[in-house]
Amino acid sequence: MKFYYYFPGRWTPINPALMSGRAHRDLAIEAERLGFEGVCLDEHPAPVEPWISGPSGHHCLDPFVALAMIAGCTTRLRLLTYLAVLAYRNPFVFTKAATTLDVVSDGRATIGIGVGYLKGEFDAVGAKFDERNALFEEAVEVYHLACTGEPVTFDGMHFKADGAIMLPRPIQRPYPPLWIGGNSKLSRRRVAEFGQAWLPMPLKRTPGSPHNVPAIETSDDLRVLIDEMLEHADKIGRKDPIEVVMSLRMFPKDEPYPVMVERIEELASVGVTQVTSNGDGRDLDEAMDHLRGYGEEVVAKFRPD
Repeated sequence: MKFYYYFPGRWTPINPALMSGRAHRDLAIEAERLGFEGVCLDEHPAPVEPWISGPSGHHCLDPFVALAMIAGCTTRLRLLTYLAVLAYRNPFVFTKAATTLDVVSDGRATIGIGVGYLKGEFDAVGAKFDERNALFEEAVEVYHLACTGEPVTFDGMHFKADGAIMLPRPIQRPYPPLWIGGNSKLSRRRVAEFGQAWLPMPLKRTPGSPHNVPAIETSDDLRVLIDEMLEHADKIGRKDPIEVVMSLRMFPKDEPYPVMVERIEELASVGVTQVTSNGDGRDLDEAMDHLRGYGEEVVAKFRPD
């Protein structure tokens, strides 16, 4: 099992002490020392007030900018966008950000991507919510083409490229891995068809919920969805393995370390290969103590002998 560290400080009310460059640098360096596989940051450039006021609402740094900064103070950590919303950017602009992160990190970028779900945020950045699935697939196609470094001619939904060239090429070939988020059947089919990993999202069963996607509250829920995804992969003849990267937000916060270890072992038994763990703390000292305790009592239990 591999572990990714999700930085604290972004939840409302925002914690300036933990959103600073110093906090991100110091926590990332310590996460690397403790054996974490990587760190991750999500993307919400313009979240709207009703969502911010809810249980999931939060603010965040731009993931490409902040992860590039972290690349400069670490040597091994993977740098995961969790998730970049493809419809928020022109596909070439997205690809340039992703390949730049890979180049400046010497090949450590992992590009988590999703279609997005906050209509108000789409409106704020000028993206069309109803086109999000088509824009997602278009961006992936451009990404694959542009990462070759060859001229790209593409007649897009809202752009036209005639021999556009994107250099330098990424360090990782043919491109930095794409990890695809979302619980829907369509998202899981995309993972099977062109993704390197699936990022399922914890989601409770809520009557009348606008999220028309499967809930994930338990490991059994996850097992069913993983099996469906792997069945599709087998049907289309995929041979490459698929990573499954689960957020530990699906479990209660602040459980004793031995219980956390059991939870993670349970996830491994249904096919999860990596997990993301949320940081915590009211200031940098508390966040560092929380990170060290977790690293020494949980992450260390899964290190190879």
